Amino acid sequence: MSLLSETALPPDSETFTADELNEGQEPAKKRVSFHTLGCRLNQSETGVLARSFEQQGYAVVPEYAQAEVYVLNTCTVTEHSDA
Repeated sequence: MSLLSETALPPDSETFTADELNEGQEPAKKRVSFHTLGCRLNQSETGVLARSFEQQGYAVVPEYAQAEVYVLNTCTVTEHSDA
């Protein structure tokens, strides 16, 4: 039994499938969010990662936003910077 038949819609109401409602619209982009801990090199690496995700069709969203992918970029503390 479908959900539509269980709802209390008036008999003359039109119903639509999800495909019909989204017809002609671009599919929603997947979202990615970044949180960076560390030095400027980490911040630069996050920028490179963000551009790479954008090129793959992702929308970059703020840290607090809901996303399908979350990237946490961290580093270890070394005596001297490698870069």
